[in-house]
Amino acid sequence: MSNLIRLSFFVLSFFLLSAQARQSTATLHGLITDARNQPLMGVTVVVKHVPTNTFRGTLTENNGEFELRNLRAGGPYLLTLSYTGYKTVYRDSILLNDGERKRMDFMMQ
Repeated sequence: MSNLIRLSFFVLSFFLLSAQARQSTATLHGLITDARNQPLMGVTVVVKHVPTNTFRGTLTENNGEFELRNLRAGGPYLLTLSYTGYKTVYRDSILLNDGERKRMDFMMQ
C-alpha cells in the first residue's frame, strides 16, 4: 500500500508540474502596406512584452505580411514598425488571449 501511495503522489506531482510549465501563447500577425495600398517587404516588426521587458521581432515577407508566434498570452505589449523612409508606427496596450491569433494591419506613411 505504501508503494502505491508513493507512486500516486509521484504521478500527481508530475502532472501538476507539467500543467504549470505549460505557458499560454498567442500569435500576432498582419499586413503592412504603404499609402497606395501596396505591400511593404522588409518592414521591421518588434513587440515588447512590457511586464518582462522581453522583445520578439521579425520582418515582413514579400507580400507585406508578418507573423509572430508563441507570444506570451496577456500583455500589455508595445508594437513598433520601422522602415527606412517611413514614419515609425507605435501601438501600445496590446493584450493577447490564450490561443488567440490576433490580426493587426497597418498602413505606413
